Order: sequence, then structure tokens, then C-alpha cells
Amino acid sequence: MAAAVALKLILLKYVASFLVSLLLFYCVFAITRPRKEIAFSRRFVVGFSVFLFFALWASIFARTFVMNDLGPERARTIDFMLVNVLGFLVAAYLHARPRPAKTTKRKSLMAGGLVVGIIAVVASFALYPNHTWRPVVEGLTASADLQSLMLARFDAAKRAKGGALEVAGYVHEPKPITFFNEIKANPAEWENVCFSQYFGLTEVRLKAKPE
Repeated sequence: MAAAVALKLILLKYVASFLVSLLLFYCVFAITRPRKEIAFSRRFVVGFSVFLFFALWASIFARTFVMNDLGPERARTIDFMLVNVLGFLVAAYLHARPRPAKTTKRKSLMAGGLVVGIIAVVASFALYPNHTWRPVVEGLTASADLQSLMLARFDAAKRAKGGALEVAGYVHEPKPITFFNEIKANPAEWENVCFSQYFGLTEVRLKAKPE
């Protein structure tokens, strides 16, 4: 069941991302016109693409087996890295293939394909914001909020001057990719000990959540 769910999640969540990545890389290659630098053999492209697909499937399989979901944002970032590398390889192979002499009809087909691709990208941004631009914007905002909170926490630790420190926790969900292990309510936890020793404090703990 986990294997089937993993394949279903790939089709639902990452096919559109792969097509967008493929189109964007192809457009970049069409503008910059590299040839020898991206001239991968068909055997290499097919073999490595199969490897990347199975790596993506295996990664998602482990998470669906445990959580029946794609898992945390950090894991999904690895997924998109694999998808983008796959898009790069396929776009590089398509662009570097030997081509016959260009004709007016061929140019029209290429221009039409580019227009359709741009429309598809814009439509995906409008129809599927939760799978395109919104997670990026929300992640950047959450990371900025986390940075502000941590800077304020560091300043409070310096002002404590070797005493005890009690700070508010970070409560934003889902956690941004820049999130790291939070200190705990118990000052004996290793995160608290590391934090207190780094700033020369006697102890540090989180404030109790209001009931």
C-alpha cells in the first residue's frame, strides 16, 4: 500500500513541477544556447533519470510507510531537488539533440509551444498556488519571523549576564526549512544545556503555554 501511495503522490504532487522545471530549463538553454556543455548521451540521460525517479519513489515510500504522507517540509525540499535535476537532464538532452535546418513552420511550432508553456505556468500559479508559489512565499516569511525571534532571544541571553533565562517558543506551523531544534521546557534537555553553555547561562527554559 505504501508503494502504491508513493507512486500516486508522485503523479499528483510532482508531475506538474517536473513539467514546469523542464520548460524553464529548456527556455534557459534556448536563450543561452549551450551545446557541448550539456551534450549528455541518451544512455546516460535515461539511466540517470530512472535512478532519480526511483530515488524519489524510495524517499516518498519511506515517509508514506511511516506517516502516510509526504512528510515535513525539509523532506519535500529534497523531493523538489530530485525533480529539478530530472527536469534539467531531460531539457539538456532535448536541447542538445542534432536538429535539421530551421524552417518557418518549425519556428512557428516552437513559438507556439513556448506560448502554451508560458500559459501553462501562469495557469498553474493561479490554479494551484499551494503547490507552486505560496509555499515559497510562506516559507520565506516564516524564516524571516524565525530570524527575528532568534535575534531577540540571543539579545535576551546576552542581557541575562550568566543568570537564568526563560523565553517564548516558536509556534509557527509548518516549520520553515531554516528551523532547527527548539529548546525545551525542561532545562536539563540537551538543547537547553547547549544553549545555556554557549551563552554562559545557568539555565534556559521555555515559558509555559497559557492555558
